[in-house]
Amino acid sequence: MGVVLGGGEVAEAEVDDGELAELSQLAVKNNLALMHCADEPIERLEAAIVAKANRRPEYQYLFKVREIGKVLSLTIALETGT
Repeated sequence: MGVVLGGGEVAEAEVDDGELAELSQLAVKNNLALMHCADEPIERLEAAIVAKANRRPEYQYLFKVREIGKVLSLTIALETGT
């Protein structure tokens, strides 16, 4: 009986001889590469959202409250619809 990995079955012998570890490392590296590809578009989107939020007085008031940072101020302002 084997182990299911990525839609296919890996034999127990492969698990024992380290091939599963190699596949796991490859999967992690691939996931990291995909995440890094998304970094720039996400940063552009965040910058655009913060630029619009900076023009809203409610965001500015929330941001000035101690212990409330950019992200939480933005979240509260957007969730309350003010």
